[in-house]
Amino acid sequence: MNPLQEMQQKPDECHQSNLDLSVKIKIPCEVYSRVVGYLRPVQSWNHAKQLEFEERTTFRLKRYKPDGPT
Repeated sequence: MNPLQEMQQKPDECHQSNLDLSVKIKIPCEVYSRVVGYLRPVQSWNHAKQLEFEERTTFRLKRYKPDGPT
């Protein structure tokens, strides 16, 4: 029995240290990306587009701070 199943069966006891928290539970999540103005789940894309999405580089721009009145 994994830790998630144990917590579901005994929700009032999950705060105790008898659970093995070293077991990692992987839960799939749905990733969305913007396509031509609207969001679409990446899983519904064809294989070639999914590979293209994996190769994308993400980055953050620094926030613009105006200098004030000139």
